[in-house]
This record gives sequence, C-alpha cells and structure tokens, in this order.
Amino acid sequence: MAKATVEKGGVVIVVGWDKDWLPVHEEIEATDDIRKTLSSKYLQSNVGRSYERVVNYAKQGRNVLFVRAPCQIAGLKNIHSKKLSLEAMKKVTPVDLVCFGVSSSFLFRKYLDESFDRQKILEINFRSKDKGWSRSSFKIVKSDGSWVLEYHSKNGFYYGFSRKLYLRSTC
Repeated sequence: MAKATVEKGGVVIVVGWDKDWLPVHEEIEATDDIRKTLSSKYLQSNVGRSYERVVNYAKQGRNVLFVRAPCQIAGLKNIHSKKLSLEAMKKVTPVDLVCFGVSSSFLFRKYLDESFDRQKILEINFRSKDKGWSRSSFKIVKSDGSWVLEYHSKNGFYYGFSRKLYLRSTC
C-alpha cells in the first residue's frame, strides 16, 4: 500500500525511529525510504504534527496513507472529520494495526540508557526472526558489528511489556 501511494504522488505517514531510538511519525515520499520504517515498535509514538500534515496534504489533493495504532487512527478521524471536506476526506486512507497495547517511550528510553550506548545502536527489531519464525526475538545491532539477540521471555523490557506491566493506562 505504501509503495502504491508513493508511486502515485501521495505521501505515507508511518512510524520510524528518531536519532535517540524513540518512535516518531515520519513522512515517506520515496519508495526507497519505506524499508527503514518496517518492523514493529511496541511503544507510544510521538505523533508530533502528523495529524496537521495529513489534513494539509488532503486539502492539497494528495493521497495520504496513515499507518498507526487504532487509538491514533481514531484521533486522526476525529480531527479530519472536523477540518476536511468530504472530498478531501476521500484522499486519506487510515490503516490501523492490530494492537496489544503500547509501552511508555520514557520507560524504553530508560531501558536503553541502562543497557546500551544509544549512539552506537544501528537497528532495533522487536520481532527478529534470527532464531526462527516460531519464536521471535528482541534484537539490537550495534555499530561495532556486534548484536544482542534475546528471546522475548529473556529480555527484561519485552518480558514486562508482554506481561502488561508497562502498558499505557489508556490501553
């Protein structure tokens, strides 16, 4: 869906990582940039001005694909139904993901700070398939070529998430 939207001159607003390894909404306008936003992020993302950007793009007549958790899609629908004409609303395609809940970004930042040098992280993958498809793992790739790969049950952050210890109260 993202590739088709971009190839037709549209924009995709999806969650990627910022420089501090926290999830943030990004605008994708080139097919080469889609890949960097793939993979699950079990954290509350920073919406920033993405709702406003969706409204502006739709008013300009551009197609917008907005991919995020159901609660953020509900927020988008609430905003764009008040600010967009019916014609402009047709330009927005919301895609909500199946969501177990999200953890606090503050808590994840604390986990990273206590366990890693964030400046030396190249990749974070909550659902790595390096140990097979039947048991996904949490993986962090570091700039020195090394990595940390743990089954979810052995990773402190992910274990707490899966046991609903770190879920946002609204979830």
